[in-house]
Amino acid sequence: MENCWNGGVSCYKKSFIPKEEKTDIQTKFKPLNQGAIFNGKVRFHNLKKAEVGALLSALTFHGHDGYRHNLGMAKALGYGKIKIDIGLHSLKHTKEEYLKAYEEEMTLFKDDWIHSSQLKELFAMANNEILNDENLKYQKLENPIIQEKEKNDFVRAKKNREYLQRYSQIGNVQPVPPKSLLNDEEIDELIEKRKYEKKYNSELKVIKQSQNIDQIKSFLKKYSDAKDKNDLENQIALIEKEQQERKEARERKEVADLKAEEDIKKAKEDTKKAEEERKKQEKLAKGLDFSQAKDIKNIMHPKSQTNKTSIFIPRC
Repeated sequence: MENCWNGGVSCYKKSFIPKEEKTDIQTKFKPLNQGAIFNGKVRFHNLKKAEVGALLSALTFHGHDGYRHNLGMAKALGYGKIKIDIGLHSLKHTKEEYLKAYEEEMTLFKDDWIHSSQLKELFAMANNEILNDENLKYQKLENPIIQEKEKNDFVRAKKNREYLQRYSQIGNVQPVPPKSLLNDEEIDELIEKRKYEKKYNSELKVIKQSQNIDQIKSFLKKYSDAKDKNDLENQIALIEKEQQERKEARERKEVADLKAEEDIKKAKEDTKKAEEERKKQEKLAKGLDFSQAKDIKNIMHPKSQTNKTSIFIPRC
């Protein structure tokens, strides 16, 4: 029986034993005798303690007796109902310690997970002492007792957007959640730890994006036992290095800018001196031209003699 309610995505599957037998469509198989025992090994590699606990919890219904898995063919006819007994070999911890580690990890994720409706329904369906066949029936391809035009139960249910109710509601079964291996004090400590880690991770996300060294140091002071302490210290060292590099770059730029200003100032002074020298040379050149022109004029047009000179020639 698939159990999906309220359009949710969380579904699980559990087969039940019907009272009436279908003979029109049959598949042949050879079942094993009741009480048959099989031995097998489950090998795994590199699992954490809580992950081993999760595997054991899935196989043993979290260490509870009275619950059964279903394997193989004809599960809806009651075949394949099995009980799994676990023996641990070459492992460091006991089954209870692994289950407890898994429960601690789950409690850190969601404190009331063990009392969730999904687990309650799963344990209700897997309970070997609960019989609920009279309230469970197969859908029929052609249902003669239906007065509607559509006789196919599957098609009609799909058109009407019908879905299965919870298993406990179908047969008025009182679901019983699995028993916790943790006491109230341990659960309260785990809840506080989860709150602490949630706050820590929220602040850490901001700190990892920060370039403020004082802010990072304040975070490390607040969480002195921070698991990311080395990473944050490396982040501080990197920021300090980048700040030093930027400071040196600014200083080099300031020196270069100062030298450029001095070069511009010197170039202006040189230009000014050159301009003054050019004007001076032009002035000298004009003065020289005027003097030369005056000399040429004197040569070409000498002044007339105003005083006549008498020449005395003695007689011999």
